[in-house]
Amino acid sequence: MDQQISNELTEEKVYNLAITRLNLKQNFIRQVITYIVVNAFLFMLDFMFSDGTWFYYVLGIWGIILISRGIKTYSSLKFTLTTKAIEREIERLK
Repeated sequence: MDQQISNELTEEKVYNLAITRLNLKQNFIRQVITYIVVNAFLFMLDFMFSDGTWFYYVLGIWGIILISRGIKTYSSLKFTLTTKAIEREIERLK
């Protein structure tokens, strides 16, 4: 009976972890799509109404921020994998 309860909790933990990971990925993909759409619009404005210089500042600064968020997102995903591996190893030792 105790084995079933611990398995249910483990399955629930895995389910919650999967939801968290999918939310992180989905949010990052939304940010990338927003980056592409907004910068395409800004490029067109810059090309049509000026000499085409200010667009690159927005593109670069926002790009650096987006890259740092991507690193943060995917490094946290790898951390959860490491945590899961550690928990698995602890279970093996018991």
